[in-house]
Amino acid sequence: QSRYHRRLYHCSSSLSAGHNKWSKIRHKKGANDVNRARAHARAARAVEAASRRCRGDPDDVGLQSSLAAARAVRLPKDRIDRAVERGADPSARDGDKVYERARYDGM
Repeated sequence: QSRYHRRLYHCSSSLSAGHNKWSKIRHKKGANDVNRARAHARAARAVEAASRRCRGDPDDVGLQSSLAAARAVRLPKDRIDRAVERGADPSARDGDKVYERARYDGM
């Protein structure tokens, strides 16, 4: 009785040796999540860079194409909006420093 009870509610790797159906699903989901996170990060960076180039102008072709690519990888709307805001106004980032280009003469 106690052995059956333990098997029913306890998910131990020693019981199924790591090759049951759930572990296969878990590994596939993990790999898909990693790929999705990479695609989302890449799309968000592209949107931010395009927004930085055009200063957040929504009529810019480059920004529109990066927004279309972000929608194609199903990037959530709030992340798209935040990326556009970060690119349009670099000083709006929380805790980030804004660097300006300067040139100094050396010896």
